[in-house]
Amino acid sequence: MRVFQTLETAFALQRGALFPWAPVMLACGIGLYFSLTIELTFPIYTALFVIFVIASAAALRGGLLAQVWAGAVALVVLGVLLAGLRAHAVAGPVLGFRYYGPVEGRIIAIDRSGSDAFRLLLDQVVLADTRRQTPPAPEGVRHMPGATLSRAHGSRSVGAATVDGHYIDADTILVSGGYTPSVHLHCQAGGKLDWAPACDALVPRAGTAPLATVGAANGAFGLALALAQGHSAAQGQ
Repeated sequence: MRVFQTLETAFALQRGALFPWAPVMLACGIGLYFSLTIELTFPIYTALFVIFVIASAAALRGGLLAQVWAGAVALVVLGVLLAGLRAHAVAGPVLGFRYYGPVEGRIIAIDRSGSDAFRLLLDQVVLADTRRQTPPAPEGVRHMPGATLSRAHGSRSVGAATVDGHYIDADTILVSGGYTPSVHLHCQAGGKLDWAPACDALVPRAGTAPLATVGAANGAFGLALALAQGHSAAQGQ
């Protein structure tokens, strides 16, 4: 009790100098919001609003010590609420699920992200299929979303495959390679290929064909790297 009395006496002596702390507490709440690694949900915002109301009532009706502490809590929570309100007010539309499919739209701007990937700004966007879940597999087809094929079995032909540790009989494996260099011209010119772990693809082996392959056909999918390879192949000309 003596500690509380000491604090109350100290706050009473500083009564006229406490107001400048209001924007500090508000800024603390704003900083707390932007330091979060998760997006707050509606129930959390509701709970914060209830805390703000209770703390405000305690600050208005309580003693000096309650006014200071409850007022500080109310201002911090208010900062979180205001930051969240502002963030949601200026946020663009974001899909709440992963979408894999064609996208139609009018290209307004083209730039690059921090990872050197192309980034398009679209207007009048149309998504062909926005179902959150894929339709059920046809009868006789086994659907294994998120599974990983770790091994193919067979000598001259495919006889089975290991998928997530399960041995499955199979005579065909269809694979989507993602970004894959177009090495057809290099191979037709008699060139050989090497496996490049950096891009998980086969790339032309330098010096095995009477031509120079650069850019995406050589596994350089970034614009800066493709230009650098082209400049080097042209010997700086």
